Amino acid sequence: MVLGALSRAGSVAPAFLLLLALRRFGPGTTTSLLLVAVGAGTVAAGWAAGLLADRAGPRRTVMLACGGTALLSAAAAACPWPAAFVALAAAASFTGGCVRPAVMTWLMEAVEPERRMSAAGWAYWAHNVAAAVAPAASGLLLAAGTAVPLVVQAVAALGCLALARAVPVPSGVRPGRAGSAVPDGRTRGLAPFLLAAFLVAVVYLQKQGALPLALTGAGWDSAAIGALLAVNGVVVVAVQPLAGRLVPRVGTTAAFVAAALLVGAGFAAHGLPGGFAVQAAAVVVWSLGEVLQAPTAVAHLAKIAPAGRAGAAQGAYSSTWNLGLVLGAPAGQALLAAAPAHLWTACLACGVTAAALHLRTARSASPDPP
Repeated sequence: MVLGALSRAGSVAPAFLLLLALRRFGPGTTTSLLLVAVGAGTVAAGWAAGLLADRAGPRRTVMLACGGTALLSAAAAACPWPAAFVALAAAASFTGGCVRPAVMTWLMEAVEPERRMSAAGWAYWAHNVAAAVAPAASGLLLAAGTAVPLVVQAVAALGCLALARAVPVPSGVRPGRAGSAVPDGRTRGLAPFLLAAFLVAVVYLQKQGALPLALTGAGWDSAAIGALLAVNGVVVVAVQPLAGRLVPRVGTTAAFVAAALLVGAGFAAHGLPGGFAVQAAAVVVWSLGEVLQAPTAVAHLAKIAPAGRAGAAQGAYSSTWNLGLVLGAPAGQALLAAAPAHLWTACLACGVTAAALHLRTARSASPDPP
């Protein structure tokens, strides 16, 4: 839990990584490819982390990822060439992206099955607290110099490495189990689950793409947009501990269906007329969906993953979510430019489709309770 939070808090937010590159090298074709390269690195990271966690153990995976992130970040901090900087930043995003799925695999293997939902919830809570710190820290560090954020990222990675090495491996965790980076989607409905998760991610990650652009087009300034999006963090931090108690009572299928509908309806509500109160209410709705989706997915995957392939399942989910950003953000921006009203309708349609997939999967699954 602490490992994931420390890694997230010390990382350079992608937007500030782009600002760093622009300040150091100026605008250009190479710099414009930075976010694409970083996005590709994070998508690939989940699959690779899953494979390595199943074969070498999640603890070793975390240590290798943190060590690689430290070396690559330090090299990027001193790099004077734009193309090499982009390559190093993409590689660091890959190694950094390996940490979270490996940590989640480690956590799910270390706790008793009945405590997985609670553990995943608190881990997600800590991750969100760290995620709130990272952008503010990146901005302050960037003001001190273009190398400073990357140096701090390297130091944070070394701290995670030391912490992972110091944590003892519980007797129930057996590193070195064989696994596949691509879990068998036909086993207990993993494929439709990942597809539904992708649809939810495409909608949810409009908060980093189309939503700020739509608000800017409606005359909102950056301070108002920042205050609106801060509502998301407040809701997650306040409500997440309660979700850990609710989900075991209603079941994972009900939680996933509710999450998909809340995320879809919440973003659809951004198309309604009204000022800050209406938009804030929309943020509250999709934030509640996030609270139900994220930790429940981690615990659910630990339950349904084939034996010896828990890391592959967690890694596939992580990559699926990141793919939602890489593909969903530009798609949302394109739809916003072409037909703004249709964007919010499409968000609702994606949420409803994801909910239907979860219901269909539950009906066709084994007679085990959802």
